[in-house]
Amino acid sequence: MNRFDIDVSALRSFVVLATMRSYTAAARELAISPSGLTKRVQTLERRLGTPLVIRDHGGVGA
Repeated sequence: MNRFDIDVSALRSFVVLATMRSYTAAARELAISPSGLTKRVQTLERRLGTPLVIRDHGGVGA
């Protein structure tokens, strides 16, 4: 798989996270665990070679 073969579920997960700006809320919307969502987003970031979200204690910035 090359870096441009992107898992659609990971991409959808990122879009939901960016929209909701909360791992907990996005995970609930996607019916997965927050840790599962984190893994999907981290995998997408590695595949693209760049950070996609700014993580802080107040939420998520995309």
